[in-house]
Amino acid sequence: MPITLNGKPHEMANARTVAELVETLSVKANQVAVAVNGQVVRRVDWVATSVRDGDTIEIVRAVGGG
Repeated sequence: MPITLNGKPHEMANARTVAELVETLSVKANQVAVAVNGQVVRRVDWVATSVRDGDTIEIVRAVGGG
């Protein structure tokens, strides 16, 4: 299913939820935040949040520094 991931076209094969998408991308879940169609999704809601055809998803990682 086609989605937009971090501003680029992406084809999702098996993921149906935000949690599954993060897992398939081999991203450390505790280090990222996810927004679906402009709405931030709380980590506790990832397993219940469906990813649908055409969704725009942003996955960002917090970077510390000074």
